[in-house]
Amino acid sequence: MAWAPDVRMLATTRSDGVFLWDLAQRRVVAKLKGHEGEVHSVKFSPDGKTVASGSGDNTIRLWDLASRQLLRILKGHHDRVWSLAFSPDGQTLVSGSWDHDVKLWKLSPKPEPDVLRGHADAVQCVAFSPDDRILASASLDGTLKLWHVQSGTNVATLNGHTGGATGVVFSHHDTTLISCGLDQTIRFWDAATGAQLAALPAGKNLACLALSPDDRTLAAGSDWVSSSNQVSFWDLRTRHELPHRVSVRAMVRTLAFSPDGRTLAAGVIDNTVELLDVASHQS
Repeated sequence: MAWAPDVRMLATTRSDGVFLWDLAQRRVVAKLKGHEGEVHSVKFSPDGKTVASGSGDNTIRLWDLASRQLLRILKGHHDRVWSLAFSPDGQTLVSGSWDHDVKLWKLSPKPEPDVLRGHADAVQCVAFSPDDRILASASLDGTLKLWHVQSGTNVATLNGHTGGATGVVFSHHDTTLISCGLDQTIRFWDAATGAQLAALPAGKNLACLALSPDDRTLAAGSDWVSSSNQVSFWDLRTRHELPHRVSVRAMVRTLAFSPDGRTLAAGVIDNTVELLDVASHQS
């Protein structure tokens, strides 16, 4: 699931393609179809002109948003493409896959990827640092890895999670890195030194994270396998959980704050998208 930069459109994945929603009308306005497997990930380019989708057919497809036409197919992974991220300048696309690899695709002039190897299990999430220099990847092998984007070298491996790492986000304003995992913790790291700063008990296995644009609120989605599925909110200044949890009907696969920080979209594996008002924590 991904927000368009102008907040007017939301892209969601389903087994048979990418659905584009007009948020004002609350309806699907386009379907991007062509993958030969279930679609697992989607991202808008920073300029809002291109949509990237990753699939169980091991490929990434780039779509022109205006015409809804396929622009390019990126091949190279050997298993499902689970996570995508554009660099802030839109020139690099990063993909994380269940083949344990992270690939950096230079989109101009020709997308031949740099392959970042080192994880021993599926890569669940990837994220760029605000300055576009460092890439973080989270894996079910329980580690986070920091990569230098320009050289493709692994600059640090962060160990601390005692279960698979499922989500990772950078602070927008400093060197703080935040991760979550199947060990029921949220962990804070200094990305500059690799030091762990704090480990917060979450009480549930966590599947994903999202950080508000002002760095004040962290949202966490649970549960990996449970009858109790919730979105929880955390105050980043105090590092305490806020009292309002929002229950949803199934596991939260992905979370995304709108660029203005007012709305949180939660993608749930029962094929629904829940839109939450961040101020009131209400649907």
